[in-house]
Amino acid sequence: MFNKTHGESAVIGLIMRHVLTTLLACCTSFGVLSQQIDSSYIRETKFVSPDWDHWYHGNPSVSTANRIINSHFRKIPDSLTLPQLTVKVAKQLLGKPYAKGKLIGVNVNTKPILCLNQLDCYTFVDNTIALATGLMRWQQQVDSCVKKGEVPENNWVNGVGLHFISALEDIRYRGGSYTDFSSRLHYARDFVADNEKRGTWVNITRLWPNDTLRHQPKYRVIGRQADKESKATMIQIEDSLRQLPFTYIPSRLAQMVLPDLMEGDIIGIVPANNPEVEISHVGFVVRQKGDWYLLHASSQYQKVVIGPSTLLAYLNRKSVKGFCVIRLPDRVPTYTPDELIYLNSIEK
Repeated sequence: MFNKTHGESAVIGLIMRHVLTTLLACCTSFGVLSQQIDSSYIRETKFVSPDWDHWYHGNPSVSTANRIINSHFRKIPDSLTLPQLTVKVAKQLLGKPYAKGKLIGVNVNTKPILCLNQLDCYTFVDNTIALATGLMRWQQQVDSCVKKGEVPENNWVNGVGLHFISALEDIRYRGGSYTDFSSRLHYARDFVADNEKRGTWVNITRLWPNDTLRHQPKYRVIGRQADKESKATMIQIEDSLRQLPFTYIPSRLAQMVLPDLMEGDIIGIVPANNPEVEISHVGFVVRQKGDWYLLHASSQYQKVVIGPSTLLAYLNRKSVKGFCVIRLPDRVPTYTPDELIYLNSIEK
């Protein structure tokens, strides 16, 4: 029908291919952006056995983490801070049974130990912060992909799960990485200081009138449990920790501190009659019924609970000598190598 020369046909063909390619690229880009902006592709993602399950095959805590990720946090509002998100995640663990010393005496391997279905006070805190951090980092990754018109490499569960495990290692090990038994932050003093140095949180205890712990914990418990290769290092760490001052707020000043607390602050309890440790219990500050309460894995109630007594009443117990206050940043911290060098230098 059309009487075109071979050259004209070639030109028309090139133009049509260019137009079609451009239209296809635009449609694809628009589809990606619209999917990610309204998170519909996330909501529609069906659960499949995630890649991050590979190291934790058969661990029931993986199922718990997946349930929390899948059911409650498909899209995190930009206005939600890390402390607020941490509290929301922590409340998903209410009722989980208490189990003493989930990491004590456990042979450390190359992966962080997951224990979301049985928790002591410390594993409740570090797992909760790590999962909230994983959620926020994944959201940041999604937002970054939206700007570039790209799709994240992992699905929702995989993405958060991998960030969760990475954050748990960051929090639980000295310098944020595993080397051996001695690399785990076994003691509260070490746990708080090392994470503060790397920007995980800030120990704001020093903002109020405080006192210095006079007795020095014995510590040797963990040193005796370490393997032969790590034992000498653990003893050196224990000896060096005794040289560090440890400040706390006396319980009698609790009423002064309460008005300045924020939901998601971490409270560390300094015991009145336990020379073995400087902090015997930890939990999150939450607002309920117009008052502050402690959200924690309770040995008394044998599960994760809020309260039931107010935080003020809890801090005024005879068994409590004082407390520390640790605050998470509003956003997941990201530091350049130069900033980390600076932070480490001012710590010394």
